Amino acid sequence: NKDLQYVFNSPLVSEREKMSIIEEIAKKVWHNELFINFSKLLAQNKRLSFLKEISDAFEELVNEKKRRGVVYVFSARELSQQEKEKVLSCVVSSLKGSLAVEDVQVVWEVDPSILAGIVLRIGDKIFDGSLAGELKALRETLLQ
Repeated sequence: NKDLQYVFNSPLVSEREKMSIIEEIAKKVWHNELFINFSKLLAQNKRLSFLKEISDAFEELVNEKKRRGVVYVFSARELSQQEKEKVLSCVVSSLKGSLAVEDVQVVWEVDPSILAGIVLRIGDKIFDGSLAGELKALRETLLQ
């Protein structure tokens, strides 16, 4: 949450207030004393600005342990259910065959800047099938 990140990075909000906010959120959302204590430790050491990166790294480790592949699908517009199913079947079959994953989690996002087509992000690899990507490649070719 960008608002929460702003609060955690703000020098105007005291460490005590930040810890109180964390405790309230953690109790309602995670119900996990270990996470609450870890968050308090980050707050005490003025490291809350790293919470997003820590959370992302933790999620990556969990996915690796559970042999779960996460695929981000960016499209210029909201895809229909039929289009999503088509993309999903292609992605799942190729991932399960090549990356030895047992489960595939797909995150659908709309990004109008790609103009048309889709962009897939799988781990640190990006597969660009967008119009914006094609135009960029064409521009680079023409400038050479």
